[in-house]
Amino acid sequence: MQAMTPQKSPIAFFAFFIGLTILVLYMMTPFIGTIVFSMTMALVLKPLYDRLLKALKGRSGWAVAVTLLITILVPMVLIWFAGSIVIRQVEKASNSAAASEAAPAPSADATTTGSTNLTPDQQAQLQALATKLGGLLEKMATSTGKDPAQLKQEITQEMAELASDTLKTLANLGMTLFNLFLMTVIFMMIVAPMLLNFDAFVNWIEQISPFPVEITQIFFTKVRLMTLAMFASIFIIAALQGLVMGFFFWLAGAPALPLW
Repeated sequence: MQAMTPQKSPIAFFAFFIGLTILVLYMMTPFIGTIVFSMTMALVLKPLYDRLLKALKGRSGWAVAVTLLITILVPMVLIWFAGSIVIRQVEKASNSAAASEAAPAPSADATTTGSTNLTPDQQAQLQALATKLGGLLEKMATSTGKDPAQLKQEITQEMAELASDTLKTLANLGMTLFNLFLMTVIFMMIVAPMLLNFDAFVNWIEQISPFPVEITQIFFTKVRLMTLAMFASIFIIAALQGLVMGFFFWLAGAPALPLW
């Protein structure tokens, strides 16, 4: 018997192709923002890639690697620098608040403490610790009238809630780190090929564009300049806002000026 050959159906093919496209787009929905951001960053990083490509004598792989390394390390260094300043300022502000709230009255003990080699910050920390311990002792004194079994049950319940909140926090932190790692991988997988094939991509756009090549090049140049100006203005405006507000905070005599 002669084998039956399957008939080609363009409708079935296009239906399968459209369905597969919808499925892929649905799966990529949580990462649409990352994809758009990566494509935009490829446009922004192209001048840096061109300079590195020229400096590395045409080694495109090394140029892409160095470009991605700079793109990842620069925000990490800035975040670390800003985070260290914020942590120091918060610690300084909390110590000042604790010292002002728990200022002891002049006594022989206070005079003795002031005559030691402790710094003002260390004295404030010790005073805050003493205040917390006093509050804890007061709570324990007021709870002596309770039934020991009831008190044990309340303490056990509080510990269970604390452990549950800690586990939830760790789980959220783990998911956040995983999503950050996944977005970083997507970013590198999009930016690296676009930098390597940027010129070919531009040529393809010029070929499929219904306008003349000169008009398409002008349009693409304007879009590129607009994108670069948008990214630069974001950082410049943020820096100017911080400097202007910092100046007014300085005039007002606000403490922890870098934090504000």
